[in-house]
Amino acid sequence: MLYLPNWMAKWKREGLEWHRKDTEMFEGFMDKATQGNKPSLAASLLSQQVKHDLSPKETAWLAGTMFAAGAETTAAALSVFMLAMTLYPDSMRKAQREIDSVVGRGRLPTFADRSHLPYLRAMVKEVLRWRPVAPLGLPRRTSEDDWYNGYFIPKGTVVIANAWLVIFCIETSFLRTVRDPRFFPDFDEFRPEHFLDENDNEIDIPGTHGQGHVTYGYGRRMCMGMHVANQALFINMATILWAADIKPTKDDKGSPILPSKDACVDEGLVVRPVAFPCTITPRTADAMAMVMQAVWSELGELNE
Repeated sequence: MLYLPNWMAKWKREGLEWHRKDTEMFEGFMDKATQGNKPSLAASLLSQQVKHDLSPKETAWLAGTMFAAGAETTAAALSVFMLAMTLYPDSMRKAQREIDSVVGRGRLPTFADRSHLPYLRAMVKEVLRWRPVAPLGLPRRTSEDDWYNGYFIPKGTVVIANAWLVIFCIETSFLRTVRDPRFFPDFDEFRPEHFLDENDNEIDIPGTHGQGHVTYGYGRRMCMGMHVANQALFINMATILWAADIKPTKDDKGSPILPSKDACVDEGLVVRPVAFPCTITPRTADAMAMVMQAVWSELGELNE
């Protein structure tokens, strides 16, 4: 099938058309990146294009791939967050109390608040652990022949580490998973307390490279964008909880419509919750106005 001509292989024609459209989109993004003065991955790649012997198309695809990987996964994780807040109001209120005590109501949360918000940091970890957006991670390929529990794994074999359930580990003969009963006995429940002790100090779970979970992968090839993702989730979740309450939508009889915590949409690499109704209301009269003012201010700086 690899050698079939394009006119006989509809999937090849479709793939080439997708490639053309994506190339056009990524190259358009790169053209816009050259018009700004702010530092960015795109600007850095453009300035070092000759050094790394990258063509304009390769540069655009490198930046575009990084953008797509971060955008899809972060959006899916925020969907998980909204689902958790809808189903677990006690966790939402506890996080809001912490934010209010540190931030107050006169300004929005900032990254400077992060070190003073242990429960919210734990909530970021729990969102990624409870419903990982990439439960199967990315495939790996063995670099040499190996044996595992009597199974021969030839060099070049594609291996998938199932972070959702499988338990095995090179260093300790087992691998942490997001549903490891030794650390998460009630693993199917959303509880940021999984990552905190009785004094709200962060618990270090061994074998997770300081993340507390394995959603970002294992070993040397963990997700290179995990720190950016953690920061993005923190500031988005902090701002949403500072500004709004998330509650179940009610039916005609006034009963809450509770979404399923298990129903999901498998989009290939990313798995996200099925679309669900919820009600979002401002916590104070001026909360949304302050958020919009911050958004427009940021957009203005990006356009300069």
